Amino acid sequence: MLRRLLLSKHIRDKVDSTVSYNQYTPARLNICIPLLNEELLVQNLLDIFFKKADLEKNLFNLILVIRSTGKDNTTKIARDYKTAHKLSNLIIADENALFDNSCIGQARAIGFYIALKINPDYDKTYLVSCDGDLVD
Repeated sequence: MLRRLLLSKHIRDKVDSTVSYNQYTPARLNICIPLLNEELLVQNLLDIFFKKADLEKNLFNLILVIRSTGKDNTTKIARDYKTAHKLSNLIIADENALFDNSCIGQARAIGFYIALKINPDYDKTYLVSCDGDLVD
């Protein structure tokens, strides 16, 4: 299953070296959201998942794969939110630290790869991806 994500071994190794999988709990639902310069929307997006949605906190993992330009604070805002709300099911992968150049498809594949590494029982895991600007 992990090989089908079409991530090269180089990319998988780089992701593995930056994410501590053992600190996260497997979840039935894993939501991957690639974000590109979404500093204006990320706070509201996180509020939707962690405050407004009627979801049990241990039901899902939210995986943000963030790519931002030098002036964008998306990663900082997401990390501050995670710390302030003590969220163990918010996983932040800073794609800038991983790669110089990527696309949304690769960002989704990275998010799914992380989800599958956290959840070794593939047949009991749902993977969902949506766009970062789903909020109004």
